Amino acid sequence: MTSAVDRLRANWFVLAVLVVLGAYLGTRIWGIDRMLNTDEPFWLGSSGRMYAGLADFDLGATFQLPHPGQPTLWAGVIAYLFSGREFPVIDNTSFYYHSVHLDLRRLGIDPMEMLIDARIAKLVVQAALLAVSAVLLRRLFGPWVALVALVLLVFEPFQIGHDRFLHIDGMTAIASMAAVLGIGWAAGGSSPGRWVVAGVLTAIAIMARFTVGVLVPIGVLLIVVPAIATVVRGRPLAVRQAAVYRAVVMTLSFGLATGLATVVLWPALLTEPAFVIERMWGFASNAATAGHELPIFYDGRIVEGDPGSRFYVDALAWRMTPVIMAGLVLFVLALPLRRTRAVVSGQWETIATIVLFGAAYFAIMDAGAKKIDRYILPLFPLMNILAAIGIVALAGLVWSRRARWRQGLAVALVVALILPQGAAAWSDRQYGLDYFNPLLGGIDEAQETLQLGWGEGLDQAGEFILAQPGGETAVVRSQNDPTTMLYLMPESVSVTGSRVDNDAAGLHAWATTDYYVSYLPQWRRNLQPVIHNQASRFDPLHEVRIHGVPFASVYDMRTIPPPPVMINSLTCRWDYSQLATLLTYHDRWAGTPADGMVRRDLSLHFQSRTVIPLPVQVRLIPKDAAAGLSVIELGSTLQPAVAPGAVSSVEVMFDIPEGRTTNDYWVDVSLLNPATGVPLQTRLMNSTIEPRTAASATMCAGAGTVD
Repeated sequence: MTSAVDRLRANWFVLAVLVVLGAYLGTRIWGIDRMLNTDEPFWLGSSGRMYAGLADFDLGATFQLPHPGQPTLWAGVIAYLFSGREFPVIDNTSFYYHSVHLDLRRLGIDPMEMLIDARIAKLVVQAALLAVSAVLLRRLFGPWVALVALVLLVFEPFQIGHDRFLHIDGMTAIASMAAVLGIGWAAGGSSPGRWVVAGVLTAIAIMARFTVGVLVPIGVLLIVVPAIATVVRGRPLAVRQAAVYRAVVMTLSFGLATGLATVVLWPALLTEPAFVIERMWGFASNAATAGHELPIFYDGRIVEGDPGSRFYVDALAWRMTPVIMAGLVLFVLALPLRRTRAVVSGQWETIATIVLFGAAYFAIMDAGAKKIDRYILPLFPLMNILAAIGIVALAGLVWSRRARWRQGLAVALVVALILPQGAAAWSDRQYGLDYFNPLLGGIDEAQETLQLGWGEGLDQAGEFILAQPGGETAVVRSQNDPTTMLYLMPESVSVTGSRVDNDAAGLHAWATTDYYVSYLPQWRRNLQPVIHNQASRFDPLHEVRIHGVPFASVYDMRTIPPPPVMINSLTCRWDYSQLATLLTYHDRWAGTPADGMVRRDLSLHFQSRTVIPLPVQVRLIPKDAAAGLSVIELGSTLQPAVAPGAVSSVEVMFDIPEGRTTNDYWVDVSLLNPATGVPLQTRLMNSTIEPRTAASATMCAGAGTVD
């Protein structure tokens, strides 16, 4: 009867892999709610459209983006199936990606919760691919190389950060590793069934990112070259015919499996093949020639277009851990040494697949003008495998069955080489995106070479704002894409972009903004709107630092004056005895209180230089006396500015007939002497008009804005 100890010995590898998979999911789910990057709303919105389309039996809805990103999208579909079944059908032709949160919130679904569900579904898919990779690694290189490689991957900082996202980079890396191992395993045998497995895994990887399609010619090459070698060597005719026959069968098995699995994952190829291919080709051509949509920061300069052939070399060097560097050196040193037996017969096909894919993928990425460090992520799991081979080879060189102390030393060497990988992951546990090779100087030096920041730290900026008085209803302008903060804030907080123009609408936006959040990658690329150029002249209210580097700054816009160029651009400024200046007004619809009437909300924006409140008198006088409109008289108070030059606003509400706005009235604004109640004299600046007791806010074209 088999004892528990015997069963444990027999299944120890399975148990070890389960522990590793648990660690893989744990390290990625921990902190999964901290941030989101600028692209994730695209993937969440696309997943929703794909789900809604499939619910309506529209297979064409499986085309959302030309990457194509299908495994990521299917993970998102699973999340919608469980958490957003009522998601509406959205026209695939509409530019929808950045407004998915509106539809989710209308359904009572928190967009961040939906995003987290989709991320977890994606991680489960990746864990399944990792389990397949574990089985293949054991068959190819034995249990110890498999476990060391998996542990290195679990604690790969660059991989951890991107695995947490609903995006394609982490998925592409894991799927590519499984496909490379599948091809290596198939190439080491002669079974067509192996090539079917390799074809399915290859299809999954290609459907993550189509540039992984270079695996197809590599697989065919590994089939054809041995057959050609057999024919060229002049073997007997029967042997040559058998070699050619096997090559044909294996090629067909690989090709058909890849093709069928591709169509299963992406049925849009059956329904709209021309459209899909055209979009993919257009996307690839643009990425290859035009570069990134925005300039990037690289090597101490702002780059438009292709940053050059050194980019990915630098990215690899900076993103690699010392453990992987040491493991790769050990691998290279161990290869020619027979005593290490680093690579034995039956493993060379896999090594060749890894090297060929790594070189081809690097070359393809390098040939394109659009370069981002995360695009090279699929090379990292493969480097982990080679490093694991090198580490285990060193341990094998020390190991001796007769000397226990040497066995202990071998184990200690492996542990000593693996532990720093875990320490690297722990050092960047907060976000997983800001680990840089300490041998090159870490993040302090990396910030002068590579572009940092993809949303890290904005959660901390949001938490700070929410902790301020009135933070739950604050109006926030973000220099980074607004969605990177919007998902992290309650619906009561308004988060918009940071662009404001030097006109009346821009002044109103300035006056109604509570906080501005600047962000590292934007200011390093000189993507600095008017609001940033002015705000950065003042001390931030709060600064978010990651590893000592400032990533985000929060400014209190209520204390920062508009820039002089914005003030000077306003055409209808009225000065009140040098105590205040009426800059502009904003009139918006505020409801329908009764039949035939609408409520308007009128905001008057001043630069106040008084230290005491001033009574405000507003009179709306119909421009057309025959229009049947009545004079409206309103009152309010102008409070002193909270800081020199800052904007003070007065808000009044009134009801007028439906279809009317302030454009139908002369809006006269008087400031009263608080002691006497007498209107202060005012004059239109840069004008010869005589001083008067009321400013006409609507006198000049472009003096204000009306919604």
